[in-house]
Amino acid sequence: MQILICANARPHLALLDRRRWSPAWDRRRPDHHTRMHARRPRDKEQSKGIVYCKAKETQETVDRRSGGKDELRDMEEMVNTIRVMLRTMGDGEISASAYDTAWVALVKNHNGSDSPQFPSTIDWISHNQLPDGSWGDDLCFLVHDRLLNTLACVIALMEWKVHGDKREKGLSFIRENIWRLAQEEEAWMPVGFEITFPSLLEIAKDLALDIPYDDPALHKIYAQRELKLKKIPREILHSLSTSLLLSIEGLRGLDWKRLLKLQLSDGSFLSSPAATAYVLMQTGDKKCLEFLDGIVSKFHGGGVTYNWHSSVKDIDTGSMAFRLLRLHGYSVSPRVDLE
Repeated sequence: MQILICANARPHLALLDRRRWSPAWDRRRPDHHTRMHARRPRDKEQSKGIVYCKAKETQETVDRRSGGKDELRDMEEMVNTIRVMLRTMGDGEISASAYDTAWVALVKNHNGSDSPQFPSTIDWISHNQLPDGSWGDDLCFLVHDRLLNTLACVIALMEWKVHGDKREKGLSFIRENIWRLAQEEEAWMPVGFEITFPSLLEIAKDLALDIPYDDPALHKIYAQRELKLKKIPREILHSLSTSLLLSIEGLRGLDWKRLLKLQLSDGSFLSSPAATAYVLMQTGDKKCLEFLDGIVSKFHGGGVTYNWHSSVKDIDTGSMAFRLLRLHGYSVSPRVDLE
């Protein structure tokens, strides 16, 4: 069940099972880590091919022969093949998110001093910059993801005026790669990117960071933001838990008194550290602070990640779990996805 639970570990880009692989951005073999990135679809296709060929071979064998022993042996071979596939998926551990960590790093100390509430997050950012100056998955180059992570981390370092050399390396990476946004397929865009990235650019502009804010690659993203914001009226945003709550850090002009009513019992907003950190900065809500204290402690003062304690509730994974349990004789209600 660990694999089922971790398969939906991170909606930010998690977000990524629906993407099609684009070899142009592959610098190294991506790891099948359940952080924000899923396996390359071509690897999936190869794996499917293994299962398909094995199933075909088994069927031909069964057609040629008869008897339970042959069928049992062939079934064993198939099980072993699938077992090998599952072992290549990694241990299901959720890795730290540079984006979420950067937002948590922006929280000011609540004792009134001009210092970060969670200084360990600044340390994590300073120690996890990649050689090319970016932040993100070191095994898989996805430009939307890299730019989002990198800009957030640069802003966090700039806010506290630390690690100037790392800030400049990050800015150089952004300037050199921002044009790639127009080249990468939209299917690789993290969920909410069209909301959160323009917002980060506005913060960067206020901090006077040297970034090409009028690059042609950004025009489409700005248009996508306006289109998405028009789809969900502000009245609904303030009264229902919509998907925009996952990108609340990218929104402005909100009624915080009303939005706090959508806070989860653990103090978070949809279990997102980034969203919760932003709400904390705007409201000073103690429950938000307690949630962030908890996740920073959970990750031993290092980088944090999204949804680390959440159970899987999406319908596709839930349905798969339901089917597996039923196949093995467990009594599971068919209404499990609704309860």
